[in-house]
Parts: sequence; structure tokens; C-alpha cells
Amino acid sequence: MSSASPATVDNLLQRAAAAPEPCDDATRQSVRRAWAEQPDVVCGLVQRTLSLEEELATARHTIERLKRMNPAPTGRPMATQEELQRQSEAWGRLLGTASRPRVASTPAPSARPRRARTFEDVGARFFADHVGKVWLALLLLSAVVVLVKEKIV
Repeated sequence: MSSASPATVDNLLQRAAAAPEPCDDATRQSVRRAWAEQPDVVCGLVQRTLSLEEELATARHTIERLKRMNPAPTGRPMATQEELQRQSEAWGRLLGTASRPRVASTPAPSARPRRARTFEDVGARFFADHVGKVWLALLLLSAVVVLVKEKIV
């Protein structure tokens, strides 16, 4: 634990005296008993409180830094229900998980223009077609890593 300067301890004690929490008699008695048994407990509590305050300040600083690095998205329009439905149906067809076509609440146009395949479409199709091979490759890679780590090979 870090040692606290007298000014820091005085500041902490002043803040504690300014806004005391309500305390019942049983709690007061247990605190007095613990203090009588171990007089250094107050010093330990002050040091722990100061270290927690330092950690809190560091965490707040980190949160602010991350907020500055990654600002909340603004101005981006939310997807409509129709767009989400089309995306869901496209992924279902692509992955072969669409069990049955869903009935749309509004009549769909009879001839939809076919959209161009995106990189995500190609990647999802490849993964769906070769998922067994991917798992086998990962299993073999894991086995090789274990063999090398255990110095068997």
C-alpha cells in the first residue's frame, strides 16, 4: 500500500466528517471493538480508501479517453423494418437456414432486381460450404500447438 501524506489524510477525514453516513449502535460497537483490538486498522482503512480513490480516478480518466477515441455514432439513420427483413431473408437464403418463406404484411413486388453479392455474402457462403473443413483445420492446428508446447515433437 502507498503511504499517505498528512494533508491527504486530513482531507479524507474532513470529507468523511462533512457527510457522515447514518450508523446504528451495533455498527459503532463493532468498529470500536475492532479499533481496540487492532489500532492500526484506521491507518489501513485510510490507505485502502486512498488507493481505491486513485483507481477510480484512473478508471474515469480511461473512460473519458475511450469516449474521445470512439465517439458515439451520430447522423447514421437506423435501418427500417423492411431493410432488416430483407437482410434477414438474404442471410437465411445464403446460409440455408430459411425454413419457410415468411408472409409479408405488405405485398412484395413481383420482380425484385437482384442485388450484387457483397464480401460478407461471399465469406458467409464459403464458411457455410466448408465449415467441416474449417473445424478440422482448427483441430489439427490445436493438436500441433499442444504437441509443440509439450515438447513431444
